[in-house]
Amino acid sequence: MKIIIINGAANSGKDTFVKLVQRFASIEVVNISSIDPVKELMEKCGWTREDKSDLARETMSRIKQSLVDLNDGPFWYIQSRIEAIRWNRPNVEAVFVHVREAEEIEKIKWAFKKKCLTLLVKRDVRIPENFSDQDVMNFSYDLVVRNNGIIKDLEFLAFYLAQYLDRESAGKCKFDLAA
Repeated sequence: MKIIIINGAANSGKDTFVKLVQRFASIEVVNISSIDPVKELMEKCGWTREDKSDLARETMSRIKQSLVDLNDGPFWYIQSRIEAIRWNRPNVEAVFVHVREAEEIEKIKWAFKKKCLTLLVKRDVRIPENFSDQDVMNFSYDLVVRNNGIIKDLEFLAFYLAQYLDRESAGKCKFDLAA
């Protein structure tokens, strides 16, 4: 199973890109996020996922950082989700993991070694004023997907990555894009 750590500022097209890769790949691809437990907690407190305001993003960022400081919760959440997928869904060949903070990306890379690829979806959008969104560019990614064109451009890039994942899964190429 390959781990693709995906990042990008708010509204850069990360989920759209993953959905396109899922559509084009012949292998099974799963999408998870390190912010999911925070969103679940906030929903229990009355927040709705439609609220993507700066205040909501700032709150999520602060809660997530508090969990990192408390017990490294977001890292353990991702690690346990990947292990559960490995054991319960053996047909899954690739997992996209959404992580914003450079330190958290490094932890996941360390835990899964060379099975990881880091990918930035970059788009010319206003970056919200919270630590997590501000930290997006503080990492050197293996791949950068520029999403400033039309959907067909993004589809082409997703198709290319899907084909690469398919070939790698079939043993026809080595999964090592890092320079």
